[in-house]
This record gives sequence, C-alpha cells and structure tokens, in this order.
Amino acid sequence: SKGLIVYYTNCRSITPKLDDLRTFLSSKNVHDKPDILTFTETWTNETISDKELEIPGYTMLVRLDRTDTGGGRGGGILTYATNSVQATEETHATLEGFNQASLITIGAADGIYNLITVYRSPSSDPANNLKLNEMIRSMSKGRTIFVGDFNYRQIDWEAGQLTVSDKFAECFYDAVSDQFLTQHVNFPTRNENYLDLVLATSAVQISRVTDEGKLANADHVGISFKFGEKIKPPPN
Repeated sequence: SKGLIVYYTNCRSITPKLDDLRTFLSSKNVHDKPDILTFTETWTNETISDKELEIPGYTMLVRLDRTDTGGGRGGGILTYATNSVQATEETHATLEGFNQASLITIGAADGIYNLITVYRSPSSDPANNLKLNEMIRSMSKGRTIFVGDFNYRQIDWEAGQLTVSDKFAECFYDAVSDQFLTQHVNFPTRNENYLDLVLATSAVQISRVTDEGKLANADHVGISFKFGEKIKPPPN
C-alpha cells in the first residue's frame, strides 16, 4: 500500500502561478500525484475569491490570509487535499497565537496524522519567535509533521549546530531537539540556504524527500515527501 504524498512550496504569490501549478500537477503520473498540497507566502487577500484559487481534483481545506500587511503580502497559507484523503482543518490556541501556522489532521491506514504548515517571516518579532517555539513544544505529540518556511538560515541541520550566532535560531533549534524532531530536508531551498523544513516526530516515517524545483518564478524550490499509509478505497 502506498504512502501519502505532500507537495509544499513557498510560492511568493500563488495567483499568477496557478496555471503553472495546474500544469505541474497534471504532469505527475498517478503514483506521484500529491495527495496534499500546502503553500506559504500565498499573498492572498479579500480581493481574491476562493473560486479563483480552485485546483482541479483538490478541495481547499485551509485558507489563511495574512491581515497585518498590505494586501496579504509576505504571508498567507493555503492547504488542499484530494477527495480520496480524509483530512480536516483543526484550530488550536497555540497555533492561533503564532503569525502564521495552520493545522490539518489526516486519517491514514496507520492512524491519525497532524500536518502543521508554518510561515515565519524574516521580520518576525521576538514575541512571535517565542510562540513558534511554544508551538513546537506543545504540538510535537503522536504523529506530527511541521512543514514550511522557518527562515532560520543560521542552522546547519546536518552538523547540528549554528553557522553564525543567533539567539532566536538557537532557541528554535533547542525546541526542535528537545522534542526529538527529525529535520528531513537535505538540500538548500533558497539559494544556498535551508529555509524550508520538514520536521517530524519519531512516530512518523518520512521518505522520498524530493527537490521539485521552482514553481514558475518563485524564489524557493518546492518539496515533496511521503508519509503514512493510504487508506485503501472501498471496492466499487
């Protein structure tokens, strides 16, 4: 039985890239087609309708516009799933305290998974940075995956150390380590920096972490990975 595939990217404005995204998805064969799509820096705002953001074969589960910037720039999260996946958006006080994160729960054959999409802006303030660490500490239970753009280029994940001294990067790294999370992205995602991460609890098996290249003229590469075990569709 096959695992569930997630495709994630920081898209730096999704609307002008939707055609490229639809083409990218339709080019995938049935075994490689993502079951879940999740995006940061969507730059969506109240002038963009949900209808404009439709992706054939997928249902929108999460739409979180950034409201503290002009026109939603510098943020926004969108998450979609295929109709064959049992997935729902969940709210959580710890998530809502941080600018920005969202959560979906996914029913898999081997249990329930939490997928948390995170965008930490480079201009995130100290209080917001602490809230991210609180979220890591309180939400790293069971089968949980954090994916997104954390913007901590100072961390060398392979060496397990900071490349330059930075208090916030260090506190974040400590929170991740204290929860025994594994960081699964082993390629840079923007220029030479490892900004986009896949962090998972020890109960999660992550495989086939792949550099999917850039979506249109985005400045980050996309990432796909596999987890869990798909629920077999009922026989017709």
